[in-house]
Amino acid sequence: MAYIISQILGFIVFIFVFASMQTKSIQRVLICQIGCNGLGMLSYILIGGFSGCGIYLVATLQSVLFYILRRQNKEEPRWLAPVFIAAYIVCSALTFRTVTDLIPMLAAVLCALGILQKKPSN
Repeated sequence: MAYIISQILGFIVFIFVFASMQTKSIQRVLICQIGCNGLGMLSYILIGGFSGCGIYLVATLQSVLFYILRRQNKEEPRWLAPVFIAAYIVCSALTFRTVTDLIPMLAAVLCALGILQKKPSN
C-alpha cells in the first residue's frame, strides 16, 4: 500500500513541477517547489528511500526559507547559497555508491541555483 501511495505522490510531484514552470511569479514557483520537494520527500520515506529523502529535505528547507525571504522582499545573505550547495553535496556524499550517484548530486546543485533566482523566467 505504501508503494501505491508513493507512486500517487510521485504523480502529484510531477504536477507541481509542471505548474512551477508555467507560473510567472517567483513566490508561486517557490510554493510549487515546496510542494514538489515536500511530497517527494514523503514519497521516498514511504518506500524506505532515506538516501533520496535527505536531498529532498534540504530542498524543502531551502524553498521555504527563500519563499519567506522573497515574500518579505529581503535580500538573502551571501553565505546562504554556498551553505545549501554544500548541504546537497554532503547529502549526496553520504549516500554515494556508484558514479551514477553523481547525477542526482548535480541535479540537486542545479536545483539550489534555480531556487536562488529572483525572476521566474530564470
